Amino acid sequence: MANEQQHTNLTDTVTTYVTSSLDNIKGFVDRTTDEVAKADVIGANRRIVDHVIEGTKDTITRVAESAARNDLMMAARHLATGVVENAKETVRVAHEESQRINLVETGAKVAQESLDLMKRQIDLGFDTGSALGRPAGQLNVLKGMSPEAMKRPGTITRVEIESDKGVLRTDAPV
Repeated sequence: MANEQQHTNLTDTVTTYVTSSLDNIKGFVDRTTDEVAKADVIGANRRIVDHVIEGTKDTITRVAESAARNDLMMAARHLATGVVENAKETVRVAHEESQRINLVETGAKVAQESLDLMKRQIDLGFDTGSALGRPAGQLNVLKGMSPEAMKRPGTITRVEIESDKGVLRTDAPV
């Protein structure tokens, strides 16, 4: 009956560890998802990409109009200046979006939540290890043995063999 109770205690401890770990992970995913959702990273990327596309379309339109007038020099100029202006505006938009979504703060919050998860898991691991140690100690089959009986048996390190050629010695373990 005692072994059955110990087995139940071990099962309960392991079950608690696994379910608590899964709850910790679920909580982490929920909180970090909320933080990332607040940042609207997808919206920021969409605005940046939309800006790049619109700027590229404007540049191509000006290049095409100049090429249609056979003004190749102006077409080349529109292409070069359009690429630079579009890049400059894209950097400005990206900067605005970065400030709006505060990606650094979001990253810091996610990192803090990751460290909190790690701490909860460490605490849970030590608590579970302590809880498992008690029943495991009760199940210890060597518990009734004396310390002398639990020591490692001695080894022979020196052997002397008598032979017709005299005494041979070796210091290697046998």
